[in-house]
Amino acid sequence: MRRELEKKNAENVIVLLNTDLQGTVNKTASESLLHQKRQKKVILPDDDIKKLNIFLLNKRNKYYKLLTKNFSYDAWIQLARYNLILILLFNRRRPGELERIFLSDYDSLQNISQDENTQIYNQLTKEGKQAADFYLRFSIRSKLARGVPVLIDRHMKECLDLLIRYRQKAEIDSENPYLFARPQTQAKNKNFKYIQASIWLRQYSL
Repeated sequence: MRRELEKKNAENVIVLLNTDLQGTVNKTASESLLHQKRQKKVILPDDDIKKLNIFLLNKRNKYYKLLTKNFSYDAWIQLARYNLILILLFNRRRPGELERIFLSDYDSLQNISQDENTQIYNQLTKEGKQAADFYLRFSIRSKLARGVPVLIDRHMKECLDLLIRYRQKAEIDSENPYLFARPQTQAKNKNFKYIQASIWLRQYSL
């Protein structure tokens, strides 16, 4: 009986995290799932992914602590790189989509709260509600101009907020619209720079 309740609770959390703010299933995610089912089954190297994730978490936490004490550009840029790759792995999206997230996208960040999906939320146990409350979401635009959800946890948010707070000290152009911006001497024709996720994903995976 307890196992059945735990299973039902887990299913409700998954439903809650994967519904949009109006409680409808995201069409893009559904199409992606159908596409994956048509493809040949690929076995991912779970041990390598776990090791990479632990490595990234340790590095991110290190630079977060350093940056909370005193500002240094090295701590700032390192925190930005590690946090970007963690968000990339967590959402299983292409590097090009997440490295070009706009600040305005992040400004639309919202909690997954009881008010948005009351019926499902109320079915969760106390632990399930705590798990749901730990995550936040915002949307970005895909190449097809569709809204694509990006999910982050509270720790990722804390890092992003700290990075934004120190953008000026990191000498980020005030007009640079990217969340993962990087400094440059002069932006020609408003060609602003951002951290390239694919480069750092390859380097951290070695």
